Amino acid sequence: MIEFQQASVTYPSGVTALRNINLRIRKGEFVFLVGPSGQGKSTALKLIYREEKASIGRVLVEGHDVGRLNAGGVARLRRRMGVVFQDFRLLEYKTVRENLIFAMQVVDTPHAIIRKRVNELLEQVGLAERAKAFPLQLSGGEQQRLCIARALINHPPLLLADEPTGNLDPETSRDIIKLLEAINTKGTTVIMATHDRDIVDKMRKRVISVSNGCVIADQLESGYYHDDFDESGSDFNMPEV
Repeated sequence: MIEFQQASVTYPSGVTALRNINLRIRKGEFVFLVGPSGQGKSTALKLIYREEKASIGRVLVEGHDVGRLNAGGVARLRRRMGVVFQDFRLLEYKTVRENLIFAMQVVDTPHAIIRKRVNELLEQVGLAERAKAFPLQLSGGEQQRLCIARALINHPPLLLADEPTGNLDPETSRDIIKLLEAINTKGTTVIMATHDRDIVDKMRKRVISVSNGCVIADQLESGYYHDDFDESGSDFNMPEV
């Protein structure tokens, strides 16, 4: 479903965010991208939804070289995926229900379909009783649930989550992960960037470790933190692959 082919990203400032990344992520996988902040996780996600382009190499999504897409192609690509951000990016002047309705209206979804789909998602993420609330009236966990619902509104086969538990307490974080796991169980591919070692270690999913812009480990169904993790967060002392 997703393939990085010797992909590197160097910004105009001269900073290299990713170096020669080669990866394949299959349809239906749940994958963690892990590593300390500033090591390239978010840049990797941005390449997938084409907020950034590879300076060298290619990124393929469903067989399409996303770096070669025109504006219309990028729009179609993004309709095939949902993105969940750490900072929520909700419309504060719209209610929970209105945030979801707006996400469907911008792609010209018929009204009858909008109503049914919004009701389904509110139930799925546990926000049916909060439908008339505004984002600032929600807890952090509720806001993140709304973000996930918005990302799923158009049935995307791929969900990207960038530090979705970064600002949440441990119990709320576990609830969010359970929701993402349930979504994955229904067939959606999930790629989550995180530095939360407890969540990763308990989930037993595929773990791709990134440090200094390089993939330094790729492990299937294996928690890996424990003694290999530097508590200072400065590095992941993992063997190179």
